[in-house]
Amino acid sequence: LLALIGVFLYSAYATFLRKVPAMHHLTLLAALFAVGIGTLAVPYFSELVGRGASMPTLAVVGAVLYVGIFPSLIAYGFFNRSVALIGSARAGVYMNMPTVFG
Repeated sequence: LLALIGVFLYSAYATFLRKVPAMHHLTLLAALFAVGIGTLAVPYFSELVGRGASMPTLAVVGAVLYVGIFPSLIAYGFFNRSVALIGSARAGVYMNMPTVFG
């Protein structure tokens, strides 16, 4: 159910991306990341309260860095920029690339 909701939300994101106010694509990416951090903060802190903090392993840190840099930062940055340059119809073909790199 969550995956299905995510697909619909991502489709809405890609559809409305072309209607974003005129701003630099990195500013838009930073704003979107801030919304994501704000959205995830509540479940994160509730997990911390419920289970307490744990020390991540080196493999976990590496995986989080990889996912944070490549499929999140770079892929979304390129996708946002491509929508701005070639439009959402032609850029939509590459909508699933962040998932592939993830």
